[in-house]
Amino acid sequence: MDNHHEELFPTGTLMMTNTIHELVRQGVLTLESLLTRHRTGDWGDVTPSEANINDTAAHLRLHQIVSKYRVNEQEVWVVSKPNGPFTLVLTRHEYESTDMPR
Repeated sequence: MDNHHEELFPTGTLMMTNTIHELVRQGVLTLESLLTRHRTGDWGDVTPSEANINDTAAHLRLHQIVSKYRVNEQEVWVVSKPNGPFTLVLTRHEYESTDMPR
């Protein structure tokens, strides 16, 4: 995990699943803190290999960037597509059950 203090890449349009929206509504989750961590290279609970992939993706913008954070009992993932067209916030379970390209 590389802790930067400036934004490394654009996150584009923010989207979230209904589950994440409900966690925000309940005050369990604050999106801005996760997005700041994500944009500045704090990838959360990723493996060293995943961190290296994210570091490369942040600089070359060739593939998606996936950050993983534990919020209470939820695994929250923040996924940005190359060149910042959008960033999606969802749970691990939701990510694994989607048809998003990996």
